[in-house]
Amino acid sequence: DVTRGQKRIVLDPLKTAYTNEFLTRFRVDLQPSPAPLYMIVDLNKTVGEAGQIEYVYEAELVTNKWGSWVRNPISNETTVITSAIWTGVTNGTTYKTGGKLVLRRIPAGAFIMGEDQQGSPNVTVSNAFYMSVFMLTEAQWQKIKKTGSNSDLPKYSVAYNDLRGSVSEGINWPGTGSTVTTNSFLGYLRNLTGINGFDLPTDAEWEYACRAGTRTYYNDGLSGSSSAQMDVLGWWANNSGGTMHPVGQKVPNAWGLYDMHGNLYEWCLDWAHPRSADLGQAAEASQRESSSPFQFWTMMRRRAAKPAFVQNWPVRLRRFWNCEQSDSTEPLPMGTPSAALAA
Repeated sequence: DVTRGQKRIVLDPLKTAYTNEFLTRFRVDLQPSPAPLYMIVDLNKTVGEAGQIEYVYEAELVTNKWGSWVRNPISNETTVITSAIWTGVTNGTTYKTGGKLVLRRIPAGAFIMGEDQQGSPNVTVSNAFYMSVFMLTEAQWQKIKKTGSNSDLPKYSVAYNDLRGSVSEGINWPGTGSTVTTNSFLGYLRNLTGINGFDLPTDAEWEYACRAGTRTYYNDGLSGSSSAQMDVLGWWANNSGGTMHPVGQKVPNAWGLYDMHGNLYEWCLDWAHPRSADLGQAAEASQRESSSPFQFWTMMRRRAAKPAFVQNWPVRLRRFWNCEQSDSTEPLPMGTPSAALAA
């Protein structure tokens, strides 16, 4: 990708300094730089304002420039999953209620989608993307929509059509692609940040990001499926007290995403459909298996047994790419999506 990284052109000084002759031979040395590991979007700043978007590179992260971090905390049973995780993102309120939205780069790759983890990968994630490390909080929603509270609890009771727009408003994914209405949540977010790639993750993208290289029952990479494991990973019926909890209080997965088990179900972009070998290939409408997108809880989320607070749906953001939607305006028991972007 020649659009990124350092570029160096080596010229013949005899030609350039003493004559006006055209160069007939020259060398271009391209040195691509690594992609940012994290992306921080300041919801308090306007488009193009200094500091509106910051990038966290792994080389800087490991110098403690951004606070605490850990290396390779999770193994897929005996195989280490190579990663560096910014744990300092949970310190204080800056990235939960302070108006800064943090997204983690999710690498392209292939995985086994579904409960049966035997055999070879059956789904390919063709391109890397960025996904928010937390479910969207009440405070972040307030920064974007100018309504709500300044809380670090997940934003909940959000109807799918409030996020992107309804069929009656001309929004019918995948036919209308990444288009959303200007008065939808994503319309507000895109306008506020100038980033048109924000959208919901597909079911496959969500499960791929949740697993983060693991094939185990939970995404902790450990064998077994005990309550003790779940207590560490997320809030659920046995430890939540029957209520939802602030984001980022449990341990993250191997790619630094929090609350991927428990707490609340999360919205995904597409309808339920048969597994496609490549994530970029949308299933045909005739292949739909369910009546609405809210059924995209995936086995990884259901493995929390019972989420802490099943009456409301939250959001985790990313960029788009897969199926279609209903015209329901009724808020469903889900939280607000995590944001996601193409990398």
